[in-house]
Amino acid sequence: MPLATTRQGSLHYEIVDQVASGREPRDAILFHHGIGASAGIWSGWYPALANAHRLVSFDMRGYGRSHVPAADFKWSLEQMVEDLFAVADAAGLLRFHDDALSPDQRAWFAAQQEKWPRASILNALRVLIGTDLSPRLKEIGCPTLLLHPDGSPFIPVPVMAELHRLLPDAELNVIGHSRHGLPYSHATLCASLLRAFLDRKSRYERTARIKEVAG
Repeated sequence: MPLATTRQGSLHYEIVDQVASGREPRDAILFHHGIGASAGIWSGWYPALANAHRLVSFDMRGYGRSHVPAADFKWSLEQMVEDLFAVADAAGLLRFHDDALSPDQRAWFAAQQEKWPRASILNALRVLIGTDLSPRLKEIGCPTLLLHPDGSPFIPVPVMAELHRLLPDAELNVIGHSRHGLPYSHATLCASLLRAFLDRKSRYERTARIKEVAG
């Protein structure tokens, strides 16, 4: 049973991926059933859409097979938005464009997302939330290669551009048509960029040593 993990329990979602082979990829559709219903409300929509779009539906918090909070739970619009993004991310809608992965690759990634303990994920995230290392970036003396997607829903390009500005010796590559799962969806391209970066730095260091010896 696929589950999207959140800080306040899990959300159940389902994916229908019946897009005909060879069809031009179209945007995925994420269904939100709203208050007082469940994901099953969308089943009548699937026949008209499933051969052209990946379809994702989920039980919102408090309904169906998702986490049902206590009566004193503090509901908020912000929490509902976070839940929506949690499901979209778990279903691969935020990390990858529809045409970024083969069916086998997408299935493997989805399985990885679902198999690890929620506590391991959420406790690690809590370490990152609110942490600001900006004042210490100037201490990084080694050359740094930054590879960033042009469409991450979590870290906008301007944030990475500011990181690039603060690092003493850094190169920034923004990869087109990519999302937060860049290292997986664009592995070959990223590896080639890293190899070229390391080769350039290695040549520069060798040249600098030769000049130092000759000087």
